[in-house]
Amino acid sequence: ISAYFQKNYPYTLRPGATPKNQDFVSYFLDTNKKGYCAHFASSAVLILRYLGIPARYCEGYVIDFDRISDTAEAENDLNYMDYYNGYNELGDTGVIKVSVPDASAHAWVEVYGKKEGWTVADVTPASRDSGDSNGILSSFFDLVSGGSGSSDNADSQQANDTADNSDNAGIGRFSAGPGGLRIFFLVIILLFLSPFVIILLRKINDEREYRKEFSAADNSGKLVLWFDHETGWLSRHDPDYSKKVNYIQQVSYLLSDRDDSSKKEVASVLDRADFSNKEISEEEFEKTREILEDAIKKHRKKNKNSGK
Repeated sequence: ISAYFQKNYPYTLRPGATPKNQDFVSYFLDTNKKGYCAHFASSAVLILRYLGIPARYCEGYVIDFDRISDTAEAENDLNYMDYYNGYNELGDTGVIKVSVPDASAHAWVEVYGKKEGWTVADVTPASRDSGDSNGILSSFFDLVSGGSGSSDNADSQQANDTADNSDNAGIGRFSAGPGGLRIFFLVIILLFLSPFVIILLRKINDEREYRKEFSAADNSGKLVLWFDHETGWLSRHDPDYSKKVNYIQQVSYLLSDRDDSSKKEVASVLDRADFSNKEISEEEFEKTREILEDAIKKHRKKNKNSGK
């Protein structure tokens, strides 16, 4: 399995989201054919179990010493013994808080053998990503400058700038003349604005993808997509709502002023839309959306007024 994945399924940290109503493993194996550790580990576990081999999916993370020394924050109000029990060569070191990025997390497979017990079987291929994290910035700078970003154009432009400003003293690639100063300040402004531009571009792209998926979905898919889209803000800004883990809890919270039968009816439609093979009717879609739309707006307004 590991060799087959290595040959046919490239590793990437940017495989794209699994479409709504698509199975995570099936979409990875049959359609997308690229992914990160969670895709490979979950697929391998199901393949091994299908073959009658006991296997389990595992997740974990590692924190290196540099991250602890550079970013750790002491939690002086917490008791060390509540978090660690047993011998520690470092002694009672106290409780600290450390941020763990996705790059420090991993998923793998464990296979069971009668003699060996559970043993690790990591099937995730080596990374082939070229590190194009600056791609969106490059595209933005190209858009602003009107250039293609190619080295030929850059060299030609630099030669022209040098010829036009040969009488001006310069440092590095920036001349001291008016044109050089304009470029310098433009770069400074762009560097300052780039985080906001990235956020804006991501929001625009997310909205475009949502509308595209929504228009192509059936009634069930439309309701699930719409509900996730409309409650996204609450999930991020309302601590009480973010703790609701299923439709009945979410609906009960949103429709707190309605009777239990109404809540169960709305939650039932959402459950069938998300998990049933039978499509909900257009009437069910419209009625459920209408009921939830007003409730979601009220909760958003309430949270914004309270400063959450």
